[in-house]
Amino acid sequence: MAYNYHKSQIYGSGKFDYVWVTNVTETQGFIDATTGATYVPTWTDDTVLLASFNNNINGGDITFSGESITNWLIYKKEDGNNTLTYVATVPSTQTSIIDYNVKNNTDYSYQVFAETPSFLSQPLITSESVTTSWWNWSLVGLETTSTNNFYYVDTDNVWKFDTELSSDALVQNVDRNTFEGFTKYPKVTKSDKNYITGGITALISNPVNGVYTDTVAMKNNFRDFVNNGEIKLLRDRKGSAWLVETMSNEFQLTDKSAEQITQLSFKFTQIGDSDEISAVERG
Repeated sequence: MAYNYHKSQIYGSGKFDYVWVTNVTETQGFIDATTGATYVPTWTDDTVLLASFNNNINGGDITFSGESITNWLIYKKEDGNNTLTYVATVPSTQTSIIDYNVKNNTDYSYQVFAETPSFLSQPLITSESVTTSWWNWSLVGLETTSTNNFYYVDTDNVWKFDTELSSDALVQNVDRNTFEGFTKYPKVTKSDKNYITGGITALISNPVNGVYTDTVAMKNNFRDFVNNGEIKLLRDRKGSAWLVETMSNEFQLTDKSAEQITQLSFKFTQIGDSDEISAVERG
């Protein structure tokens, strides 16, 4: 059972070197080991509150004093993997963020650190693990920034493909050359080339409350999106994600329908690893 902690209060008089709250029941042996005057607690994944006081009456997760918080630094990690992955740095006035660079059927938890001009805190918040779940392919437009491998999401170009969806084979492109000589076996040379190409076919829109509609404006917007030359994030429902460039696209109008329902079919080429970037909605 998960508990939410809103306040920690000490009753009675005493002298305290620190206040340390964890979300696990520690063994008596561990508790005995912490009672020494020289013991210094450290932040762990099980820590809820660590107030070290630092020879003054200040307490709390943020142990620095005299400086205002300027930014929140946000990191995430997948369950079973202790490596933190950078998500974003946001101003201290910002209270929420949407992370688009996630894979389906994956468990994530997030940690938030406070930053001042001269100090970075321990993680102030560790979220509960959340599991991603969706039933479509999606193609997300990314906008470059002055920070390497950090992108803002183009929220006008988040395309979800779910209706009459089909995907081409994912082709692994490698570089192998065979040279025949006067030996029994040929020589094969190779390079580091290793990328995916494929294609997606689907209706350009999806039903809402059982009603399907698409428009000429939607078709024109997707046409411009395919040709804008910007990097894009492609995600499937299996749990994979790629950085891609859209190479071509075609529209097929369904003349048997009065609305001439629009089907699109685009080809893509992988140009990068999604694990190496951050992609968030602009705050």
